[in-house]
Amino acid sequence: MKLIVKSTLFILLLIGILFGKNLNIHSRSFLNNVELLDVYIHHYQGVPIAIIPGGLGGTNFVDVSNPSELIILSEYFAAGCDWGRIYSWSAKDHVAYGSGRQCGIHIIDLDDFSNPARVNTIIGTTYSGNPIRYEHTSVYGNLLLASRHQSGVEIFTIDDPTNPQQISVISTDNAWATLAENNILYVADGSFGLKIYNIFNPSYPIMLSEIETSGSAKDIEKVGNFIFVAVGAGGVDMIDVSDHDNPFLISNYNTTGYASRVSANDSLVAVSDWDDVEVLRFSNGHLELAGYKNTGGRVMALAMSGNFIYSAEWMRLTVFEYGEISGPDIDFSTRKIEFPRTDNGSSYTHTIQIENNGLSPLEISAINISANDFTVYYDDLVLQSHSSQEIDVVYTPSGGIWSSNIDFLTNDDDEIQTRLRILGNFPFGPMPGDPAPDFTLPIVNGTGNLSLADLAGHPALIAFFTGW
Repeated sequence: MKLIVKSTLFILLLIGILFGKNLNIHSRSFLNNVELLDVYIHHYQGVPIAIIPGGLGGTNFVDVSNPSELIILSEYFAAGCDWGRIYSWSAKDHVAYGSGRQCGIHIIDLDDFSNPARVNTIIGTTYSGNPIRYEHTSVYGNLLLASRHQSGVEIFTIDDPTNPQQISVISTDNAWATLAENNILYVADGSFGLKIYNIFNPSYPIMLSEIETSGSAKDIEKVGNFIFVAVGAGGVDMIDVSDHDNPFLISNYNTTGYASRVSANDSLVAVSDWDDVEVLRFSNGHLELAGYKNTGGRVMALAMSGNFIYSAEWMRLTVFEYGEISGPDIDFSTRKIEFPRTDNGSSYTHTIQIENNGLSPLEISAINISANDFTVYYDDLVLQSHSSQEIDVVYTPSGGIWSSNIDFLTNDDDEIQTRLRILGNFPFGPMPGDPAPDFTLPIVNGTGNLSLADLAGHPALIAFFTGW
C-alpha cells in the first residue's frame, strides 16, 4: 500500500446552486434476475410496483412502497424469448405488455402480483422484408403503441386488453420509443430525430412535423410543453412542442456518458448515463446539472417517481432520493480507472476528482489499496461542503498484480465504505491504448459496412451487444 500526501493543495469550491442538492442512496438490491435492462413503475391498487426486466432470469416485480426495503413479489420468465428476456414493459390497470424484440409482445395479467400469468403473445413476422423487433411499448387510453425500429410504430386497440387488435402502422426509420398525450404521438426515431403525429383518428395517423436531435433519439419524456429526449452520446435535448407543427430545440445538455433513458418530475429530469445517474434541472428554457452519482455500476435505465429515482445498474437496483443532504456526500468523477498498456519500469498517472456534495465536512478516515504497483497521491482527508480535490493514481507495473481496488472509509452515512476499481496491464487480450486491428463490420439499424479506415483520424466508440 502506497499513499502519499501531495505537496500542493488543490481545493475547488463548487458553485452552491449547482450542487446544492444531490442523490442520497436509500437501498441497493440484488434481484433474482441480472443484467437489468429497464425500470417501469406501475401504480396498481395503490401500490407502486417496479417492473424490472433482466437479460438473464426474466422479469422481477418489486414492491417499492418503502424505498429502503424493497420486496420482490414475483418473477416472470418469458417463454420463447432467449433467457426469458424482455427488454421493456408498460402497463394499464391489471395488464402489462412486455417487448421482447423478435419474440414478440408478452401480455400478462397482474391481478395477482405473486403469480403474473401470460394471457397472450403478439408475434411479429416481417415488415417490408425486415424482421419485426418490438423494442418498446406505451399505453395511451385504449391504444397500445409498439415501437419496432425500421418496421414502424404499430398501433393496437386494447378494448380487450388481453387481445390487442392492430388498426394501423406508422412508417418510421428507426423507432425506439413512443409517448402519446392529447391525441398527439411523439416518436423517438433514432438518428432521424423526434417525429410528431396526430392520432385523433388512430386508424389514420397524420404526420405533423419532425425535428433533428443532437444525437440518436432513444427515449422520450414530456413535462408541460417540453419534450426531453435521451440522445445517446449527445446527452439530453429539451424541445418546445407547444406548436406541434413547429417544434424547436431550446436546450441541450451533453452528459458525461451515453444517455439511454430519461424520466422526469415537474422540475427535474433524471438520466441513465451508463456510468452514472445525472439529474438535470430545467428552468427558463435551459437545462443544467443539478446532481449526480457515479454508481460504479452500468446504469442501463431508470424511472423517476417524485424525487425518488430507481436505477437499473446491470447487476443491481439502486434507489436514490434527490434532495438536500445535510451530512457529507461523497462523489467521484469515475469509479473505474483503466490504465493504458504501460511498460514495466515506466509510470502512468490517472487523475480523478473526489467531491463532497453534502452540507457537512466529509472526513476520509482511511484510503486502502493492496497492490504495490499502484500509488495514490492525495491532498487532504477532510473536504469541506461543496468542495473537491484531485487524487492522482499512479501505475508503475513490475509484473505483479494488474488489478486492484481503492477503498475509501468515510463518514458519509450511505457510503461509509466506497470503492474504486483499478485495472492495469491485462494478462490477455487487447486493452486501452493498443493499436486497433483492421475490421469490417455491418452497420446495425442501417446499411453498408464500417471499417477501420472509415474512422481514421476521428474519435469513435463502438459498442458491441452481440448477445442482445
